[in-house]
Amino acid sequence: MPRAYHTLSIQDSRCLLVYLAYLEKELNPAFRKILSRIVIEYIGNFTLKHCRSTLSEEMTAAALFFGFAAMYWKNLRQPPAGHEDDWIFERFFHWAQGQRNKNRFPGRDMELISAHMSEAMQRIFPQPDAFGRLPRTGRYQPETALIALRNGQSGMAAVLRCLGPSVNLYKSATASRIHYTQVPATLQSLLRTIKAQWAFESPSTRTNIRRFLNKLADRYRVAGSNAATSGYPAARNLRFTASKTNRMIQTFIASLV
Repeated sequence: MPRAYHTLSIQDSRCLLVYLAYLEKELNPAFRKILSRIVIEYIGNFTLKHCRSTLSEEMTAAALFFGFAAMYWKNLRQPPAGHEDDWIFERFFHWAQGQRNKNRFPGRDMELISAHMSEAMQRIFPQPDAFGRLPRTGRYQPETALIALRNGQSGMAAVLRCLGPSVNLYKSATASRIHYTQVPATLQSLLRTIKAQWAFESPSTRTNIRRFLNKLADRYRVAGSNAATSGYPAARNLRFTASKTNRMIQTFIASLV
């Protein structure tokens, strides 16, 4: 196993091909995610052990950090086809962080890149607090939402949290502080980005985008129906947003080929 660091030998590198072969054939998402983690940990432990014959411990940790950071960005922006739900980038993130922590003199570049990776994860996949509120992560960017949609079910859920109705349907803003009256314009910017990139997206990402749009339309359909019988001041804005959002989504889905 990759964690058996002290038993790794040069000959063990041949086992990586076996892991990769199983990874390509495995259909069970949970097991595939485990195999992906094993491959990444194997590479990390193997490199960490056998590079030290020529490099110092600090230099090895730094080299691994920058390598894992590069793979983090690559897999975050565009996960391998068929592995959108595996969150491979997350394993590279944890390994990069681990190498930074092992380095007694991490340097300013390592600290900045580490902080940037962490901030990107929080911005692309914001997590609500106990009251359903999302943190302030700066101006909403459609390019960020598209990256989330490329990363499977969890990515879809993250964008729904940003653009869908909030926990309290009659507040003047969603949990991410986008006012209901601003949702159509915000969604329109995302749809333009999706349209421009549609031909370059993988079949799995295209499926995720369609599912996301249908789920968003369903949520606003229900929210608009509930607002129709509400006397809350924000209900009028919600009814307007729900109707316009649904029309926009249906028109856009029909335009996709």
